[in-house]
Amino acid sequence: MPGPSSPSAPAPVPPTPVPPPPPTSTPTPTPLTVAELRGKIIFKSDRDGGPFNYYVMNADGSNIQRLEKAAAEAFANPLQAREGLSPDGFQIVLGERRCGYSIDIYTCALYILDTKLHADLIYSDREPSQGIWFVQNNVKAKAPVWSPRGDYIAFVSNHETPVGCRKTANLFKGTPTQKPVIRRLTEFCAGADTDHPSFSPDGSQIVFWSEFPTKNREIFVVGVGADDSFDHRNTTPRLLTPDEYNDWDPLWIK
Repeated sequence: MPGPSSPSAPAPVPPTPVPPPPPTSTPTPTPLTVAELRGKIIFKSDRDGGPFNYYVMNADGSNIQRLEKAAAEAFANPLQAREGLSPDGFQIVLGERRCGYSIDIYTCALYILDTKLHADLIYSDREPSQGIWFVQNNVKAKAPVWSPRGDYIAFVSNHETPVGCRKTANLFKGTPTQKPVIRRLTEFCAGADTDHPSFSPDGSQIVFWSEFPTKNREIFVVGVGADDSFDHRNTTPRLLTPDEYNDWDPLWIK
């Protein structure tokens, strides 16, 4: 006689599906504007660790604030591209692109080109071959920028090395003419590098970085002078970032 049957096991209840969490949205950084930053200086620094971040400060070096990197790049890059333009936009001063990344090139010239006639060249990877504005044999000239007043072009060059110094990059200004009048603005020594000048909105001062007198990159401001009689010995570049960090590529917003 068969025994009592075992009760059937209850059917498993499928788990209630749990919907995945909604994706976390990354807030879009608020775009920076010239109106809110005009007269201030944007720059790069390694003061918070890592490769670099963007910061902004007042023209006297005070009130340094960190910026959101993507927003700062989107804001600064188009402005930097216009630093070489004449105030009317009809001309642009350019250096040789190859001099920005090669240490084996010993002569680098600066050029003034017509923005309409030479547009294809200006916005290409080709080097200029006409419109030479400044050149000296075995001299590296780089980083030219045009004053918003239109009266001067500032640039970095290692010509006219001070007596007793190794060949050193210094800041100069020159009239934007076929035979420019060139005047020295700094007298750094010891083979230090200097780069990235940018005029103030009124064209009376220039911000730039230099490795002199320390080996850190630091940001300085120097007066341009009212005319060609300017003598650099009567002025001293003013240090804006007296710290142990590297601070570089300043851009004066105008």
